[in-house]
Amino acid sequence: MSAAAGDMTETGLRMMRARSESQLRFRFVEAVLEIQPANGVAIYAVDASGRALNPLASENTFPTDRLPPFPLGFDKRPPAAIAALQRQSAYRHGQTTFNDDEALRNRLFGANGRLLAFRLAASQTEDAGSGLRPGNGVAFFNVGILPDNGFAENANVLSHLFQTFVALHPLVEAFEQRASDQTRKNAEEGWKRIDDALSERLVGQSPQMGKLRSQIARCAGRDYAVLLEGETGTGKELAARALHRLSPRKAKAFVAENCAAIPESLMESELFGYEKGAFTGAEKARAGLIKKADGGTLFLDEIGDLPPALQAKLLRVLQERKLRPLGADTEHDVDFRLITATHRDLRAAVGEGTFRADLYHRIAQLAIKLPPLRDREGDIAYLAQYFLAEIAAREDEPVKAFTDEAMAELQTHSFPGNVRELQNFLLRCVLLARDEAEISLAQVREAHASLLAGAAPATVEPPDDANVDQGGLREMVGKAEADILARCFRRFHGNQADMAQALDVPRRTLSRKLARYGICAGDERITETHREEV
Repeated sequence: MSAAAGDMTETGLRMMRARSESQLRFRFVEAVLEIQPANGVAIYAVDASGRALNPLASENTFPTDRLPPFPLGFDKRPPAAIAALQRQSAYRHGQTTFNDDEALRNRLFGANGRLLAFRLAASQTEDAGSGLRPGNGVAFFNVGILPDNGFAENANVLSHLFQTFVALHPLVEAFEQRASDQTRKNAEEGWKRIDDALSERLVGQSPQMGKLRSQIARCAGRDYAVLLEGETGTGKELAARALHRLSPRKAKAFVAENCAAIPESLMESELFGYEKGAFTGAEKARAGLIKKADGGTLFLDEIGDLPPALQAKLLRVLQERKLRPLGADTEHDVDFRLITATHRDLRAAVGEGTFRADLYHRIAQLAIKLPPLRDREGDIAYLAQYFLAEIAAREDEPVKAFTDEAMAELQTHSFPGNVRELQNFLLRCVLLARDEAEISLAQVREAHASLLAGAAPATVEPPDDANVDQGGLREMVGKAEADILARCFRRFHGNQADMAQALDVPRRTLSRKLARYGICAGDERITETHREEV
């Protein structure tokens, strides 16, 4: 048996082990890329009428359901590559049809490269001139450099692989349909357990939150890049952590950073790391965030604030899966899942030229929209009761309740800052009510008025009067600062974002001060132990 035949046998066995249509498609695409390495592949099939090519599967490009169909020349002139495949088994980027090639490649990949295409024959008996007919297909590849030869051999192997896929597809489909009632019941119970676990952090009973939890559960096991979109305060980092906890990478690191919180001059070294002597002050090598996330998940919040030069460098890391720290001569392999978040409209930023289109398509392989609080039906009342119970437990006090009038008033507020604003608002209400069992309508209105007036959050108690006998001014200020930070840390359970907001300081400044006074073990522990609820 030849090596190629052996590879095909092993490929066929892997595809035969598929127990769902999605598994079969994934293994088919995986095998296709083993035969013809590329930065991306989009596979199409000719529909039953023979009039159009419809998306079948894809990898490292747009999701299959977002790929466009293509006509085969009955109603509209097809692109040059597709027209050529009616006459031959393979096609590659040419000089005479360069613009046409570019238009087709951009619709398929939206990234730099050269176009390579093979016709996938449904039957081995068809000759090269039979054209694209029902049952046939096309594999489009996006490659950096076009191969010099091997087209005929690759076309033949890919056709065999396509025939295997076509033969297995109805069998796998039938297997799925024969799933027993008990299997379905077990699956439903499994999804319910996942939903229950997510609801402990992604709090809410609205249909919108149920949909969000379902999206997270279904996307977590797929190793695609995820873009979380939503307004400030909707819990994007919490959703990212949930995606990591439910993923196969859960045993590895979850590394989070806010691109808006890093000065632009430091951002490159923070992300990519550096070698000793790379620049003045680099006294020893330091691993960047990407390297720290190797094997795990990297979460970049506010990805829209990433400078253009770093957008290009990040895109290369995502494409090549290789990292070169500042000052290094060699590259290192890296394997991580990227989750990004933004409150901006990145599509508009692409149109304005401030965000790269190819990077957008790479980070938005899966997109999840987090609903604002105003659109979450009934969740304001539910969250209010939840947070009041949490505040009571934190302060070791009885749980307060809202009067009916106060609750009605509360639910009329829009909370543009979303859940984070609601948390701060409730804390104001609790402080205003103090020893009372209920929060009144007047107290809700007073808290709302102070919020609108921009009053500082009443979340940190001032230290006792300084004792002039304790030392010099610098020492006294340091002790007072440490006391404030310690109280704030306890009050917010180490939630760095809420602490920084309450104290009105940048998160990086807060992290350095906490580490300086030994209040916690630095930024990483804060990031891992904080508990933010939505």
